[in-house]
Amino acid sequence: MVEIRPEIWDYLYKNGPTSLDTIARALGQSLQTVQAAVDHEWFAMRADVAAIAIHETGDVRNRGEEHAKSDEESNQFLRDLFGSGG
Repeated sequence: MVEIRPEIWDYLYKNGPTSLDTIARALGQSLQTVQAAVDHEWFAMRADVAAIAIHETGDVRNRGEEHAKSDEESNQFLRDLFGSGG
């Protein structure tokens, strides 16, 4: 299971938030294997949809404006997707 986490992460990076059924079919894995693999800090779940988790990075002033903007765009995408406002 641990060995498929990077594959799932790569799939989500390329395809965006995706249902667990779709991920399982695309990677040739069982639904149960995918469910167990995404139960990890790398992933955010809402219903049966997995996404790459976004972790708070603290003070972004030292990371550069472009990087901070990219982080905020990613965070806003997930808020919009999961309907949590923002």
